[in-house]
Amino acid sequence: KKAGYAEKISVIEADAKDYLSYIDDDEVFDIIFLDPPYNKGLIEPVLSAIVENRALSDGGIIMLESDHTDFHGESSGLEIYRQRKYGRTYITIYKGAENQ
Repeated sequence: KKAGYAEKISVIEADAKDYLSYIDDDEVFDIIFLDPPYNKGLIEPVLSAIVENRALSDGGIIMLESDHTDFHGESSGLEIYRQRKYGRTYITIYKGAENQ
């Protein structure tokens, strides 16, 4: 609200896999933030679900926080745009692969 974007954004606090299984075909997101519990094997299935359900808009990005022991690499249908390591934590920014 303070930044003036309240009318232009949606914040969805839900289990990502559950949410992605029932979204409408026309529901796409420009920015998706993922900060799953570490070492639970949740990252790859959620990234795959985002691609399969076409939940990322053209030009959209996914920002992922992960532990160094968790997945933080390439994913089918996505490419790593940027990645930084801070101690044990990785911040990985994905964008849709050009050949989708």
